[in-house]
Amino acid sequence: MIMQCDFVHVQLHVSSSTRTYRVTIVETTDDARWGDTVVRRLSTTARGGDGDDDEEEEEENGKNKTSSPSIDRVRRIVRATFLPAGYPNAVSNDYDKWLPWHLASLFARDIIEVLTAQSLVVAVGLGAAPGALPLAAAAKWVLKDGVGSFATLLAGGVAGNRYDEDVRRWWVASSILEDAARILELLTPFAPNKFLVIAGSASLVRAVAVTGRNSLINGAIMRHIGRAENFSDVRAKLEVQGRMLALASLPAGLLLFRAAAAVNAEDTPIGAIVAVVGSYVVLFLGHGYACYKSACALELDTLNRRRLALCAMAFACGDSLPTPSDAALREGVFANRFPLKEVAVACKAGDAARDSSTFDRLAAACVAGAARGGAHIEDVAPFVVGFDEARARSACVCVPPDAPPINVRLGALAAAKLSALIAESNDDMHVVTEASAWAAANESEFEEALRRSGWRSEAVLLGAAPRVRVAVECV
Repeated sequence: MIMQCDFVHVQLHVSSSTRTYRVTIVETTDDARWGDTVVRRLSTTARGGDGDDDEEEEEENGKNKTSSPSIDRVRRIVRATFLPAGYPNAVSNDYDKWLPWHLASLFARDIIEVLTAQSLVVAVGLGAAPGALPLAAAAKWVLKDGVGSFATLLAGGVAGNRYDEDVRRWWVASSILEDAARILELLTPFAPNKFLVIAGSASLVRAVAVTGRNSLINGAIMRHIGRAENFSDVRAKLEVQGRMLALASLPAGLLLFRAAAAVNAEDTPIGAIVAVVGSYVVLFLGHGYACYKSACALELDTLNRRRLALCAMAFACGDSLPTPSDAALREGVFANRFPLKEVAVACKAGDAARDSSTFDRLAAACVAGAARGGAHIEDVAPFVVGFDEARARSACVCVPPDAPPINVRLGALAAAKLSALIAESNDDMHVVTEASAWAAANESEFEEALRRSGWRSEAVLLGAAPRVRVAVECV
């Protein structure tokens, strides 16, 4: 939202031209290096499968020729019940690596839910008069869930667009938050008079966690796993697997809770207390580790800012592009998404330039270079590449709101080439123009290389990254 703004008019000219473009840059920023929010206008002259299923069935029939009909029937029933139709061809290649860890985390979570549910019930009942118990318990429970509903609205509205860009990190973060909420719920029996405060806090934290987890499992992860557009089938099978684990976890959770209740006695041996507490610790750590490993197992083939930067840098250096599996290892879960000396995609204008005048000249150089390289400037809103002084002059690129994928790819390519050229010249504007021209001339080849390496190039996930609006018209 643009509040009180100043307007700066700058006339720049770019040498030799076959076409003339008017570039209008409207950018909002709160960057302290630039002072108050500024809107700049710049005018410049620039240049510019059915057969596979049959084979799979024949192969499986061949393997099972020696099995009895009853065993074959049981296998088919189990397969149809717990696995998506067309498995394994209808799911992603990393499904088999991801699923065991996901199920392990579900099993641990189900046991924790049994424990926390009983703790909450005990806490609601303690400290209330017998006649008032039903009404007091109901009121406390409704208020507790009301807090969680508010947190769901907050999490979905604020963080929703961040989930798709960084699936692994948000998956683990959601699991950590959920475990923190469960720990709070386990503490409620020790302070029944503070039930509403503790349980409400737990409900708030857990609602944020569940919003993130459900958004990921029903959105990005499901889209990744369902290779045959069979999202409903894959999701249904995950539900079946989860319900089976919930049934299996029920007796384990009840036994552990009874053991925990027994250690409240004054004559309980210290060894029993340590054993119960140790069991809780192991359970929570096991759940967290399983969630972390399931996140590591995902080999996402969608392009986000980090994965696009890795591919662009490899292409600019003439190397083979990393595959989704290679990029998963480099991206990790908690690794720095913008390391020094590596390209940062979708940065602030204040990161690309030290002041508005420099930013204006960078924009003009990018438009001129992209037009010279053959980009259709009328159709593709230009990017702006620059040098992030705070990251040792690492190359970065600003992209406009609602940027089409080709625009983001062009910007990433230009920034990657800029990293390679920056040491060859002291003229920043010259290398920006050259990098932009090279990017425009090689974008089609880059897109094809992405597809050959297993990437889906139809979209680039930018999440809540900052945007810079740049509009161009031919005059």
